[in-house]
Amino acid sequence: MIEFWHLFFTSLAATLAMTAFSYGFSYMVKGNYKEPQLLNYLLAKIPSTKKSFFKCGDIIGWLIHFITGFLFVVLFAIISFHYSIKSTAGVGLIYGFIIGLIGVIIWSILFKLHPSPPKTNRVLFFTQLIIAHIIFGLVMALILNNF
Repeated sequence: MIEFWHLFFTSLAATLAMTAFSYGFSYMVKGNYKEPQLLNYLLAKIPSTKKSFFKCGDIIGWLIHFITGFLFVVLFAIISFHYSIKSTAGVGLIYGFIIGLIGVIIWSILFKLHPSPPKTNRVLFFTQLIIAHIIFGLVMALILNNF
């Protein structure tokens, strides 16, 4: 099994790669498709959330984003260990697509249940979300292939 620190740094690199894509995409289409910012928006707009909770700035959304990335890398490591799956670019692309679909489902639920969801073009957001996760899966697989 892969060491904790390998998983941790792999998740950092993969999450940063997908986030860089999301930020670049947001810039190109002039919209907000930045996952950490959208998470912060959702948290800040919950009526029962205390505003003092957000005095630390936008760190909560980033923490949730990076923890989720770490969990997806750990899940991949467990699956690949259990089923003897090699970490290849193709496997990373497929895994990224699958977790992208999971991401679409989770974000759909968050938007549906939230009392004041952001005014985001959902088709563009979900499309870029899947592409971002494919990038995540590819970066993750290429890094893990070297361990």
